[in-house]
Amino acid sequence: MAFQLENLRGLGKGLNSAALRLGVRSLHGPTKINEYVETAVYPKISPFKNEEEKNIFKTKEAVKSLKTVEEKMYQINRPKMFGWYSYLVNTSHIATDLLDWAKFSTCSKVIEGLPSQLVYDKEEDKKVDQVISQIGKDIELAVRNIDHLEYFKDVTNDRIDYSESHATGKGTYSETEKEIVRTRYIIKRVHDLIQTNLCQTEPHLLNSVEMTKPRVEGFWFRGGIKPDKSMIKKRQGLQDMFKKKAKNAITERDREMWEEKAALRDETYVNKTYERCIQVHSDTVLHMRHADPLNEFVARDDKLCTEIDIPIVDFDPRSLELKAKCQHGTNIPGCWPQDNNRMGLLAYHDRVNRCRDNPMWFNKTPTEQTLRNEDITKGIFTNFAWTLGQAVQLGFSPLTELTFPLVSQSVNSDGRLWSFFAYQMNSCDLSSNDHSSRTHQNLLWAHPTVQLYDKIEDGKLVNFDPDCLKPLIKMYLNKPEERGYNMMPYLDPTMPLVTDHPDPYQRRRFLQIIRSQLANKKQVGKNEKPEIYMWEKIKLIDNMAMPTQFRLTARRRWWHMQKIDFMGKEHWNPEFVNCDEKQHKYVAKGLRPAWTRKGKLNRRYNKYEPKIQVPLKDKIAVWSVPDMKYRGEQD
Repeated sequence: MAFQLENLRGLGKGLNSAALRLGVRSLHGPTKINEYVETAVYPKISPFKNEEEKNIFKTKEAVKSLKTVEEKMYQINRPKMFGWYSYLVNTSHIATDLLDWAKFSTCSKVIEGLPSQLVYDKEEDKKVDQVISQIGKDIELAVRNIDHLEYFKDVTNDRIDYSESHATGKGTYSETEKEIVRTRYIIKRVHDLIQTNLCQTEPHLLNSVEMTKPRVEGFWFRGGIKPDKSMIKKRQGLQDMFKKKAKNAITERDREMWEEKAALRDETYVNKTYERCIQVHSDTVLHMRHADPLNEFVARDDKLCTEIDIPIVDFDPRSLELKAKCQHGTNIPGCWPQDNNRMGLLAYHDRVNRCRDNPMWFNKTPTEQTLRNEDITKGIFTNFAWTLGQAVQLGFSPLTELTFPLVSQSVNSDGRLWSFFAYQMNSCDLSSNDHSSRTHQNLLWAHPTVQLYDKIEDGKLVNFDPDCLKPLIKMYLNKPEERGYNMMPYLDPTMPLVTDHPDPYQRRRFLQIIRSQLANKKQVGKNEKPEIYMWEKIKLIDNMAMPTQFRLTARRRWWHMQKIDFMGKEHWNPEFVNCDEKQHKYVAKGLRPAWTRKGKLNRRYNKYEPKIQVPLKDKIAVWSVPDMKYRGEQD
C-alpha cells in the first residue's frame, strides 16, 4: 500500500491537487456523492414506547401473517410444548360470586331484555302465535311423559349393589344426573317440534346442521390482572439481585449499569399487571349451525359497543376458586375448520350447577337473584366461547382483533325454567394490560327467566304457559345472511386451510401435529411435563442438605442442566421449550424396513422425512440451503 501511494505521488508531480485526489479516491473507492438535499431527512422514530411493547407487536404480527387457520392455531400454542398454565372454567360448575369476573374476563356488558330483532310484536309476529298454537299440546304431552321415563341405571340387574361392579338399581342415579336426563329429553323434544313445524317454510332451518353434545371450547388471554404472591416474590428477588450486584461492582461502569437495571424494577414493576390464560369448557346440549352468519344486532361503532362499562375485577382467578392446569389452548365451536356450516344459529344449555352437589358447601336454598346471577354467568361464558371459536376459524385469534361483529343466540333451560340470551362479539383480543386502551366491548342481552309450567300433579301440568316460548320461536326465525364483505381478511383466499396445501407430506404431517395438540390427551412417560419434587426443592435447591457425593453422582435433573449445559433453558426448562420438532419423526418397529430393525442399522427416527416448519413451505425438502441474506434490522 505504501509503495502504491509513493507511485501515485510520483505520478502526481506536475498534476493539480484535484487530479491527485481523484487518483486516491479511485484507489479507496468510488467518488463521494453530493449528500445535500433540500428537505431535511430525520432518522426513523420507533412507534413503540419500549422493547416490551415492540415484542408484543411482533408476536401479534407473527400470528396475523400466517395464511391458514391451522397454522394460526398452532402459533398460539407454539411457545409452550407442555401447554399454557390456564385457568379452567367449566360451565357446569359456576360459583355464586363469579358474575363480575365473567364480565371482566370476557369484556362483556349485560343488557336486560332482548335486542329489537328478537322482541315479540303481536301485530307483526302472527307466525309465532301460529306455531305456538300448533305445538303447544305436543309440548305439554312431552313434558307429562317425564314421569314415565325409565332411567338406565335405575333398572335393576342381577348384580349385587356395593359388592359387584356395574351393579344398578334404585337410587343409582343422583338427583343431578336425573335432572340432566330430564332436561335433555325436554330440550330435544321442544327443538324437534319447532324444527319440524318451521323447516318447510324456513329454508335456513332446512339447510342448517344440528349436533347433540358438541365439543365447544374457548381459549384467550386476559390482560390487566394483578400478580399473585409467587410472581411478586420472583420480581422482588430480581430487584434484590440487581441491587446486590450494583453494591459489589468493581468498576464504576458496572455499578452504573446494575443501578440502571435496578431502577427499572421499582415498586411499579413489582406490582405490574400481566396476562392470564383462560380456558372455557361449555356443556352444550344441542346447537345449530349454518354456512352464513346471523346479522349484527347493533353496529360495531354504536355507543353501546364503544362506551366501555365493564367492572374491573383484576384479582387472581384462584381467589374465585378456579383451578389451573397446563394444557394447550383450544378454540373449537363444535366443528373442525373443514366444515362448511361453521356459523352458529342457536345453542341449548342446561341449568345444572354441580357446585351445589355438595351439601356441606351449599346447605341453603339459593335466592332468585343468586340463581339469576349464575344463569347470566353461564350465558356469558357459553356464548363467548362459542363465538370465539367461530372467529378463530375465520382467521382471527386471541391475539388478532375482530374487524366486524359476530352474533350468537342461546337458551338455558331445565325444562321448566327458560332463559334466553343474545350475544354480540365486538372484540376478541383481550390481552392488553391497559384498561383505558380498550375501544370495544362485547354485549350480552339477557331475557328475564320465564316458567313453562309450575309442577306436574296427577299427570297434568299446573299453570302450563306455552306463550313463554315466543322469544325462542323468534330466535328460530332469525335468518342468517351472507355479508357483503370479506369475512376472512387474514387468510389466503386460495388456500385458507392446511387441507388445501399442495404438498402431501406437509399436509398430512401438520394435521397430525395440530390434532394432537387439540386432543389435549394426558401426557405420560417422556412426554410428561417435568417438575421439581418437594424433596429436591428442600434438600438440593434451598438448603443443599445432601452430602456432595450423593448430589454429584446422581443423574442431573433439568433444573440443574439448564444452568450448566450449553443448550440452556430453551432445551431443559419446560416453560421455555417450544412445540417445534426437535428430531425426526419416530417410526414404530413394525413399520420399519426389515433390514433396518437390528444392530447399528436400527433407525428409530426417519431422517429422510424432514421436520415441519411454520409457516409451511410450498415444497419441503430434506436438505435445503438456508437463507443467509442480510436484510438489515427489522422493526
